[in-house]
Amino acid sequence: MILRIALFTFALIGFGTSASLAGVRIPLGAAMAQCAQSASVYGQTLFGQGGETADSDRQQSHYRSCVRAKSGQYPPKQAGKTGLRISGSASIGLVWK
Repeated sequence: MILRIALFTFALIGFGTSASLAGVRIPLGAAMAQCAQSASVYGQTLFGQGGETADSDRQQSHYRSCVRAKSGQYPPKQAGKTGLRISGSASIGLVWK
């Protein structure tokens, strides 16, 4: 009887310890570093019937979900560029009559 109680107690302690370790999260910075490597490798792998590589949106989605799984948080979004941007081409010419 005492042996059964001791085995039951050890089983509960072992189950509680393994359950608490299963949900361990790593810090956000460490998760971002690990997932950056994983996402770069993922971006170079071939998939699909055409053998194409992952586009940047799919690679970014893989990175964000990896960070969320490892740290429990999403990585901060990259700040968009602010200010005035001018692109294109222009030409200036003089016309004499």
